[in-house]
Amino acid sequence: MTGELTISVSSESLDSGSAEERATFGMFVVAAHGRPLTAGVDASEDALRSGPHVSGYPLAEWFAWNWWRLRWELGRPAVESAAQRWDFAHRMSTVGEGYAWPDIAIFSDGRQSFLVSEPSQNPDAVMFRYIGASRREAVSMESLESAIDEFVEDVLTRLDGQELRDTNLHRLWSDLKTEREDPELARFRRLEAQLGYDPDEADEGDIRDRLNDAGAIGEGALREAAADEAAHGGAMSAKDFENVAKRSGFDANPNDAVALSDPAGAPRPGEIQAGRIGQRLARSIRNQPESADGARNHMTSDLMDRAQTHDSRDGMHPTGCPQTASTGDRSDMAASLPKPGECVDALLLNEKTGKGGWKAKHEPTDLQGPIHNSVEVPDDAAAGQRVMLIVAHANPHDIAFNWPTPEARRSRSDNRHRRRDPKPPPQKRY
Repeated sequence: MTGELTISVSSESLDSGSAEERATFGMFVVAAHGRPLTAGVDASEDALRSGPHVSGYPLAEWFAWNWWRLRWELGRPAVESAAQRWDFAHRMSTVGEGYAWPDIAIFSDGRQSFLVSEPSQNPDAVMFRYIGASRREAVSMESLESAIDEFVEDVLTRLDGQELRDTNLHRLWSDLKTEREDPELARFRRLEAQLGYDPDEADEGDIRDRLNDAGAIGEGALREAAADEAAHGGAMSAKDFENVAKRSGFDANPNDAVALSDPAGAPRPGEIQAGRIGQRLARSIRNQPESADGARNHMTSDLMDRAQTHDSRDGMHPTGCPQTASTGDRSDMAASLPKPGECVDALLLNEKTGKGGWKAKHEPTDLQGPIHNSVEVPDDAAAGQRVMLIVAHANPHDIAFNWPTPEARRSRSDNRHRRRDPKPPPQKRY
């Protein structure tokens, strides 16, 4: 989608540094949906700019080397050792070379790509201080690929213009293009990246064995297993899946699968929360016409019952929160103060409490506050992520939240349905 994501560096002069550095120096800007993620204050001139002055060469090398992981690897894993390696492949702040790079993390989930930007943590940053709130922008994977390609090609064109045609970037980019154009090699690199490895870092035999497993469990299951292993550890082979199926599985016939008569209007994965996709699909199947003889197989009937049950739950969101205006599009939300016990859409912040707990922002009121039961927040939660929270308390000056656990939901329900004891009649005096 044109204009979804742009990555650029202007052409400006630099008096010192390597030939590659001087040829690609300029103001660096990353913009998603027309909004810059690199805006900040140039400390040397105390001026607000759309981005810092850097050399595009080291960033282009970083893009070329990490391309497969940026394109296919999921968000930051829970295992700390793997998380540190993930940072070097996904956080732009690790590019180095003496420049103040933005703290922008880039990753993909197989359907969309995400850019999570954070402002400078040090208010007295010497070179360039990134400003603004924490942001998480979703773009198509095609737009990420196109933006990176255009950036690197622009850097290469500048190098060629200065007769610099045999650089490390030229070699990296040539190798990457060969890999992307070879279907089998691209399949190898993709799985390697989904497992959290740099190119040629994983054991080749192990990757080949896993790719062979796709014939037994399917390509999709192979990718899901790889992503789960990268995030939480614990590899599963086709044989492991077979043993689980024998132990806990059941017989099924693909012909019994429930299908939409007209899937054109179905929401695309990634556009809305997974639970709401399931809810909409269940309702669509329930509402579609029956077969000519009025028959429904048992699987269809069961799904209808599930959809009916879901709809009868007082309009509950998949988190257990009620479907109110605050769970819909932000443009529909009135900037009013939420009530304690109300479920709201909130943004997880990079800033933590004094004890290391999560903080979140209620964007319609711009109020920020702690999540009291931060221990319940999933390990894969990330700053910039939008989540559903239960308001613990709120006033015009501050707010606090609870993560929607079963206990929090029961407490909310108890408060909602509790009746006050009637006041005793006034006593008469004689």
